[in-house]
Amino acid sequence: MESLDKLKDPLVVEGSAESEESSIYDETIIPDEFITPHVAEGKNIHTLKAGNFEMPVSFQVKEGRFGISGILPETGKGGIISGRILGKEAKINHLKLDEELRDSGKQFKGVADALLTDLESNLNAEGVATIHAAFFTPGTVRFLLRNGYNIVPVTSLSEDTKIGLKFNPTNLDSRIGSIDDFENGKDRIDPHQILLVKNIQQSTDGRTSDIQAEGLKEGDAEEIARVRSELGI
Repeated sequence: MESLDKLKDPLVVEGSAESEESSIYDETIIPDEFITPHVAEGKNIHTLKAGNFEMPVSFQVKEGRFGISGILPETGKGGIISGRILGKEAKINHLKLDEELRDSGKQFKGVADALLTDLESNLNAEGVATIHAAFFTPGTVRFLLRNGYNIVPVTSLSEDTKIGLKFNPTNLDSRIGSIDDFENGKDRIDPHQILLVKNIQQSTDGRTSDIQAEGLKEGDAEEIARVRSELGI
């Protein structure tokens, strides 16, 4: 069995934080348009730039999901980052960059970082203040750390966030709650996903506002309350 430490590329397919188990946190089907890199389409088509590299990409929000994706017309190779969005919170649960576009040479250096930065800018425009992510591959975790994400304890997630963004707590590694834990436990047996978070929107005084800390827009709290009531929790 291949060691996780051999998976060094920053963007690799790890599946989704939304497992196939049936529970209040999960769902069984993720549309292909949020899994497979595809040609830029829709209203929000723009050019992703990383040095001399350029690729048309598009960002979309649809039925509680977000995604940014694009493909190089000349090669058919591209990338995608997608996940869940609810009010002022979002969760990245899928990252894929075709091998030819990874940081393997000067031509494509920084493409992964540029795609993530572009995504964050678009999510910010949608009013998102906090982005969560959960992955187990060390290379992906390091990629996110390099881009300003922090490893946080699983206990930092509220129940509303778990439900609203479809986090499955059983998939998260409660042993890893900081960078030090990650560095000391990177060779752990039976790894689970490591929880990361990044604040991308602040109030004018530089502090996260109360509504941003809650991660909710008007109406979202009512929706979560409705779901909790239906589930009897």
